[in-house]
Amino acid sequence: MHKRIEQSATILILMILLASVMLFAGACGGEKETAEPATATPAPTKPAPTSTPQPAPTDTPKPAPTATPEPAKETASEPSLLDMDINRAPGHSIGLEGRLEPGGAHRFLFLGSPGDTVGGGITSDSDMFIGIQDTGTGNVLAAVPNNDDSLFVNIPQNQLYHIVIEDASGQGGDYVAAFEASPKVSFALNSDFLMIGRLPEGGLLYYTFSGPIGSTLLGNAIPHDDTPIDLVVQVRDLESQEVLYEANAAGAGENEQFAFTVPDDGSNSLRTFIVSIEAADRSKGAYLLKVVIDETTAGGTTSVSPEDVVHAIFVAAQTGDFAILGGLCDPLGENDGDTQDICDLATNAAGREDFVAYFAKGKVSGKAAIGAAGDTAEVPFLFGPAGDKAETMKLINRDGMWYLFSF
Repeated sequence: MHKRIEQSATILILMILLASVMLFAGACGGEKETAEPATATPAPTKPAPTSTPQPAPTDTPKPAPTATPEPAKETASEPSLLDMDINRAPGHSIGLEGRLEPGGAHRFLFLGSPGDTVGGGITSDSDMFIGIQDTGTGNVLAAVPNNDDSLFVNIPQNQLYHIVIEDASGQGGDYVAAFEASPKVSFALNSDFLMIGRLPEGGLLYYTFSGPIGSTLLGNAIPHDDTPIDLVVQVRDLESQEVLYEANAAGAGENEQFAFTVPDDGSNSLRTFIVSIEAADRSKGAYLLKVVIDETTAGGTTSVSPEDVVHAIFVAAQTGDFAILGGLCDPLGENDGDTQDICDLATNAAGREDFVAYFAKGKVSGKAAIGAAGDTAEVPFLFGPAGDKAETMKLINRDGMWYLFSF
């Protein structure tokens, strides 16, 4: 029998999480006092080149950009977190509600390394299962049916993984799910998640966030009443690991609200960032985190370049959000069969497993070459199980928008 996570039944924890989320929407802090900045932290182990690297904190974080908007402050009372067991081992607790279409699946991306542990469970009246899948090989490391909270995996290697929730009956249905993970695991932030973090002594917890230029990550980190810590939120660039933004305006025991807008770096492509949360004095403590991701620019339109369109393929493979693919192909239907097969995955579950295996490690490998007439583009990218196979995606512009055409 698999070793259980250090907690009471996962589903019981989920019910606590979902009870808290009903009260979360209006939570906010009072008047903020400036706290001392967090000290630099030791760099976590970096993953293999084909995986998303863990961030390495720097000694001199940059101040927050002055153009970053502040999140709206509301007046409702803070949620009660008194039922949260803050004495459990440090790590992540995540809860959510979802609905699967017939034959559908949801995937939630995280980065893990040897020594990390991840588990979870789902409850549903429909026939479903939850499992943990290696994004590189497509292998499922472990899986359990719904209403069984015994899913537990010791992560074998530095790698990107998915928690997969899949319909097993062909009928679809509603579910509630809970995930548990050790501190070094890094989950991709999701607006549907309710996240509880338990900080280790002298350490921090990590998340990842991806968005196009101008998109904004809005969040609220609420310290538990019994651990009134001074929370510090930092956002680092994934590649350079430079600190781009820091929220450290609230005092001890107060909500740390933050708003990070993806800056324009001239690349016109989606970018990925590391979001870290720690206590200013490096102490242990617990907090509740909820985020909203706004992908519209100040002008009200989404910035979409040829590189963005190709990058969306990899985002779909990494997150399991196949609906993204539905609008990527040429609306006139003149694109080739290979690109159409990709777009059809939005509604056709057949082939999704192979797609994830070949595109989850992919990335755009250069800038788009725009044709002389301005209506075609070629974007170089890497894909394959190891993310090292070079290919070129051709796109076409229809009424100012870029679409997949052939590769």
